[in-house]
Amino acid sequence: MNHNHSQGAQAWAKHMLLMLICCLVPIGLVAAVSVFGLSLGPLQGLLPYVAALMCPVMMIGMMWMMMRNNQ
Repeated sequence: MNHNHSQGAQAWAKHMLLMLICCLVPIGLVAAVSVFGLSLGPLQGLLPYVAALMCPVMMIGMMWMMMRNNQ
């Protein structure tokens, strides 16, 4: 039985799930505000910056978590 292959496939699936979340959360936030007309009050002007920075910040967090799990 090739146990390493199943662990590699599981790690790949986890990585893809985290990548999907990192990409969809900022897009979903912008879409929700645009489509549903949600108002964030005084934070409305910050939305483009938050959405643009959310993906790289989440990616750094994901990389940190994955490196921590490998140790």
